[in-house]
Amino acid sequence: TWLLLKELEKSGTVSFKDFYIRRSLRIFPAFYVYWSLVVAASLLHHRSIPIGQALSSFLYLGNYYQAVLGDPNTALSHTWSLGIEEQFYALWPLCFLLLARDLKRMIGTLAIGIVGIWLYRSLLAGLGVSQNYFYFAFDTRADQLMVGCLLAVVLKSKYRTAFMSRICSSPKAPFVTVTG
Repeated sequence: TWLLLKELEKSGTVSFKDFYIRRSLRIFPAFYVYWSLVVAASLLHHRSIPIGQALSSFLYLGNYYQAVLGDPNTALSHTWSLGIEEQFYALWPLCFLLLARDLKRMIGTLAIGIVGIWLYRSLLAGLGVSQNYFYFAFDTRADQLMVGCLLAVVLKSKYRTAFMSRICSSPKAPFVTVTG
């Protein structure tokens, strides 16, 4: 978000193409080399990797595989977090661009989104949804990435000084992060 804000400030727009090229070059090469080595080593050593997990992680959907079917505890198990990240970055630049001209509106939208996900999680808990789903699913974890976006937008906006004064004025402020 910080980089998108800087690009917007500098050029007056955001290039989706450049964003996704940067994102792809940062994540895809290392991930697909790792994925290939894990699959090859597993085949070579006759170790089992569930095909569903292998395919879902390859497509950055391993988080939902594990949310629904559980974690088979393989060398691909930790790829769930990349799934959440990539799913977020598939959506966030478009949302950013729709809100970019009004940072106050972006702040409000992010805050509502964060609270909305908290309420959604409460609803799911009341319905007895599994802890696995809460832990691995994008729709129950996106608020954590949105908090980072919100912080970047606030720090880049005219509300920065007021925000910093408020956060730094109370010795109890750091404990706010524990209560979320």
